[in-house]
Amino acid sequence: MAVTRGVRSVLLGFIAGATLFAGLNAQAAIQHVRWEQQFGLSGQIQPILRQLNQTAGFPQLTAADFKEVENKTLANYRFVTLLQLSQGVPVKGAMIRTWESLADGHLVLMEAHIDNGAQAPARAANMSKNSVTSHNLSSVIKKIDAMKIAKSRVLSTKADRKIVRVKSEDQWNGSDLEKVITVTGRRGVHVITVSTLTGKVKSQTFEHFPQADIQASVYPIYEETDKTHEIQPRVQAALKNLNAYRRDVQGDPYALLKSRHYYDSLADDILGNSIEGQAQGFWSMTALKQSMASTINNLPVLANSFETGGVFLEGKYATINLHPDVQKMSGLTSPLRISERALFDWQETTRNGNPDYELSIVSSFKSRPLVDANDALSRPARRLPNHDVVSYINDGFDEVQVYYAIDTLMSSLHAMGFTDPELSTRPFNAFLFNPDIEYKDNAYYTDDTINFTTYSPTAPNYARDNSTIWHELGHGVMDRLMGDRIKLADTGGLSEGMADFVAQLVIQDVTKGQPFAGQDDFRIVNSIGFSLTNESHDDGEAYGGSMRDFMMNVYAKQGAAGLAKVADITMDAMRLARNHPALTANDWFESILFADQLGRAGLRAPGEMHDLIQQALAKRNFRFDRGAIGEMIVKADGNVVTAASPGSRYNPIIHQLAAGATASHDITVSLKSSDTYSFKYPVTIEASFNGGPLQGAVKWANEAAGPLKVVLNSEADVATLKVAALSGCDEVNREDGSCQDFAYIKVINAGETQPVAKKRFYLRIAGETAAKVTPATKAAARKVSRF
Repeated sequence: MAVTRGVRSVLLGFIAGATLFAGLNAQAAIQHVRWEQQFGLSGQIQPILRQLNQTAGFPQLTAADFKEVENKTLANYRFVTLLQLSQGVPVKGAMIRTWESLADGHLVLMEAHIDNGAQAPARAANMSKNSVTSHNLSSVIKKIDAMKIAKSRVLSTKADRKIVRVKSEDQWNGSDLEKVITVTGRRGVHVITVSTLTGKVKSQTFEHFPQADIQASVYPIYEETDKTHEIQPRVQAALKNLNAYRRDVQGDPYALLKSRHYYDSLADDILGNSIEGQAQGFWSMTALKQSMASTINNLPVLANSFETGGVFLEGKYATINLHPDVQKMSGLTSPLRISERALFDWQETTRNGNPDYELSIVSSFKSRPLVDANDALSRPARRLPNHDVVSYINDGFDEVQVYYAIDTLMSSLHAMGFTDPELSTRPFNAFLFNPDIEYKDNAYYTDDTINFTTYSPTAPNYARDNSTIWHELGHGVMDRLMGDRIKLADTGGLSEGMADFVAQLVIQDVTKGQPFAGQDDFRIVNSIGFSLTNESHDDGEAYGGSMRDFMMNVYAKQGAAGLAKVADITMDAMRLARNHPALTANDWFESILFADQLGRAGLRAPGEMHDLIQQALAKRNFRFDRGAIGEMIVKADGNVVTAASPGSRYNPIIHQLAAGATASHDITVSLKSSDTYSFKYPVTIEASFNGGPLQGAVKWANEAAGPLKVVLNSEADVATLKVAALSGCDEVNREDGSCQDFAYIKVINAGETQPVAKKRFYLRIAGETAAKVTPATKAAARKVSRF
């Protein structure tokens, strides 16, 4: 169950500085204890448990009740995560996390989310009901075939049928034992939750990889501005940290590994890791990856130089590769060279006459090497009207810019405190020119990899937009610092907003605060309040915008020295939120305040930024006391529109319209202020159909007339808007021939131009009437989701 955090109270007679957060409901199964700056303790679990066991109402715990899942050295801490177990299975959200100072070994922070055992009787009853005992529990868990479920559930969807990776975890969720199956596809991630005791699927969700929205190359910031599309000048810059040596890849390094089959029915973590089992056809992903690594390590080494065939764009922090499907393109002037960085792909097949799946290793290709000292200076950066992919590959410029952008980000963040062992030195891999139609006009990040697609004529080239690249890699920096087990309790806005903010840190560092074209057009420059949106990208504006306000206030007072302090606080807050089981906006900003409170010797004093942090949050509909906040209530035909309701991004309302038909919806908007946040009347409610991210596909009635507007003079007023979609599509943006689009509903305070709240209402027009037209149909209005 989710943790309900109520009144904060100091535990008298306990440890100085210790704080208990308990649910308002006395029966809550999870209780939260947080200790700060315990100089009498280290990160050792036994003494921590001895102290926890003295707390009234807590179960008596031993080290056997926990399983260590991470023990990592961060820049300033030894960080440990231990999951609490019930009958040997982790309890959802129950864990202990510790941060031990590397300087003197004291316990800087301990957060315990403890299962108090209230659900134990219900768990036992549920097990008994389903004929499960403590003795056969392990075998019951093993009977749930994660891969089989993943294949049947994922292949039955239209969201993303490609299976790249499958992993599963078992957990107690209240009284039910669950298997949570996470399937990484080519476009996003499916999460399937199965009740292990009944075998029934409880839920299935799909989330697209973060999508991009701006430009990229060896431009200091980007090739073209967002609003005016002015082409910016290039500058000369060094390509640093290129590897002195490279592996000599002749032919396909994985040819031998590809000569055998990797059937799903023969995947076995035990037999697949043994020579005897492999001889019988069994295999495991662990053994396969080890074989691939061994294959590469055994390749001969060459100098990465002009004399040995050119300098390849492989460096300390970045490797540049071309997507495997570029081999299908005709007209390439340079030969494709196989890269040692391969992708995995699952395909349907048969084995012994029975349906099965087979994993294949798909080779990517190296980018074009630099042949002499002038090569990177002379490659043309043509902005072609149709973004012709073959021409761009032949020019070879995008690869150079992406390498430069990745290396610049890493170097900039290192100077600002990103020095965590391995996390700050592991390279990012880039794959360019993925021709997937549903990823057109995008860039996205996943698993240490930034992926670039192809582009429509009216879209920018994201491989030539450092701000987009730095945003996408901002997701990677967050992943590395915040851990694999981090769970966000809201729409995912923290991820989007902080990725925006990482990009802004780098932009501010690179430009040294000097103005540049389009600097005020970034999404992070906004007035959006918390909890006033229904989508992660919009929700992220509140996170990113408040952090930017904090940064700019500090920069104005302290210059570059202030930027380093803000960056250090931000990255330390990420470390201090590592593996949080249900991170909220309050948790995040409490982590920011705690990082500020800790200070950093030689850089910033403890609590130096406290007032500026509070100042940045004052206008953002945010309360540390978790009291009532302002609300924007949008209803479609009487039903509230949320992040998951009908009319949301991944649950659009679908219409199949006959020629000439119209689908209409009545939208109402009402506002509610709180004692700490007030809308400024008269307020304008605006519904726009063009100009926003990914808008322009659906034919909206009267959209040429501009946004619909209604003025509210008081909180008692309710805005009523009628939105209607016509048959057909201005642009098809789905593989099934349909189009999806949204009405952007915004709240603009009196005397202001930027919205303070906004929500999206999605429709999809399906069927035979969804005829393709050229992207130029809405060239003036169509834009792409920045991230």
